[in-house]
Amino acid sequence: MVIDPNAGGVGRNRLSTGQSEGAKAPERSKAGEAANAPATPRDSVSLSGAGKAMSRLEASVQSSPDVDQQKVAAIKTAIANGSYSPNPSAIADKMLSDF
Repeated sequence: MVIDPNAGGVGRNRLSTGQSEGAKAPERSKAGEAANAPATPRDSVSLSGAGKAMSRLEASVQSSPDVDQQKVAAIKTAIANGSYSPNPSAIADKMLSDF
């Protein structure tokens, strides 16, 4: 059986079974198909322990704030009063540890 994408217009494909253009393929009764169809199987999903842990972790991350506002406020205050002194060596070490 071959599907002819050029026949019948957009979104309508005709099946080519070697029959002449005027001949139609026999139509099936939908009631007969439903009676012969097997019972619909039920799908089920179960997560492993690691999957459940990941799900809990994701929920925890989603519920936490994006920015620690208290830490930001403390750094702003330290910069404003001149007491903020970052350690460039520690910053560089942390940046390189990510690679």
